Amino acid sequence: MLQTVKAACVQLQCNSDTIRNWESCSRLIREAAHAGADLVVTPENTTFLGPHAQKVALAEPLDGPSHTRFAELAADLGITLLVGSVAEVAEGETGRCHNTSLLFGPDGSRLAHYRKVHLFDVDVEDGVRFKESDTIAP
Repeated sequence: MLQTVKAACVQLQCNSDTIRNWESCSRLIREAAHAGADLVVTPENTTFLGPHAQKVALAEPLDGPSHTRFAELAADLGITLLVGSVAEVAEGETGRCHNTSLLFGPDGSRLAHYRKVHLFDVDVEDGVRFKESDTIAP
């Protein structure tokens, strides 16, 4: 028996304003759910995109207040919600956090989480260097 699932992918323009990011994200998730989406997916760095040290400082445990708001929103809307990634506290790490995806069920329960393992470290010929592993723990 086939089951139809309507999915929505929310596109965000996140920055370092966590309140603005939450307001935009929750509004778009609600719009998707009201349009009939059963599954809503947000992008990487859903709650914060900005200075890496600030991201680490804002990191929360899996049951932190920002992450709990997403669980409550999923339950309120009765949807499955995949939060592309958030900053999660990395126990025993100094100056680094996890880049973690969260999956919430229609009842708001956390069904799964995934911590990014393959980090983006690159040295480009013109001298540009980006080392995600400096602030993200695999």
